Amino acid sequence: GMGPNGTAATVGSMDAVIWTYAVTTFAKGAFGRKRPVLYTDVAPEVAGVVKNQRSMPSGHTSMAFALATSYWLSRQNLGQEDKPWMRWALMAGAAGVGVLRVAAGKHHPSDVLVGAGVGIGTAILCHEIKF
Repeated sequence: GMGPNGTAATVGSMDAVIWTYAVTTFAKGAFGRKRPVLYTDVAPEVAGVVKNQRSMPSGHTSMAFALATSYWLSRQNLGQEDKPWMRWALMAGAAGVGVLRVAAGKHHPSDVLVGAGVGIGTAILCHEIKF
């Protein structure tokens, strides 16, 4: 059920997602790194899109890891050790998102690693530090 702790965990997860999005968006602008696909022959109209200029870090990966980490921490904080495989499955899924982003030529491996770090770090901050 959604006891008082359940509500806190949900708010922590929402905070984590919002902050992850904010940090990722800021970092993309700060790094201004081009997506790998732009290093190959690509139509100029595709290259001109601002979104395509912003590769570092991977937003898909940071969001996936923020959600997976939030789930992990909220289960831990609620003392529910019932389905550890779910936590690992979500982490594996988040890693899979990163792998697919690289495979699709949308990101460099380092974009995905930094994205994972942003997502995990932000989720930990939002769950462990009580504002």
